Amino acid sequence: MGRQQYLAMYHQIDIGLDTIPYNGHTTTLDAFWMGVPVITLVGSAPAGRAGWSQLNNLRLTDLAAASPAQLTRIATALSADSQRLQSLRQTLRDRLAASPLMGRGPDLQRVSRRRTGRSGIHDDAPRVRSSLPPPLRRPRPWLISCVAARGIR
Repeated sequence: MGRQQYLAMYHQIDIGLDTIPYNGHTTTLDAFWMGVPVITLVGSAPAGRAGWSQLNNLRLTDLAAASPAQLTRIATALSADSQRLQSLRQTLRDRLAASPLMGRGPDLQRVSRRRTGRSGIHDDAPRVRSSLPPPLRRPRPWLISCVAARGIR
């Protein structure tokens, strides 16, 4: 499976649940890039706090849970909020691209410019962005209803 096909699979996902006890790093960033919000349970080990770190950089710490019960509440509420899901679908890629996670913070740009002579780590981002599938713009209501009805176990 190529990268395009892999990323296109995110069109079938409305909400991602981060892995426990070790959070997904690259796959979580891929989900954000494709407009899929990811809910995480903050762990005690550094590898279990990567999801919180990513959400913090995106200013989405309300998607981080301190307990399994809170994770269930967050997932249930988000799955029932189609307006917020649609807003996240439309804004997550740009939010991620502008964040320190992608080397866009002022300090990272200054360091990158000093080391490479380029303005940022991802100077080729417009070229790369244009070759990737766009994020899905609307959640599928039938899936949201299904998740909300079943709850998260």
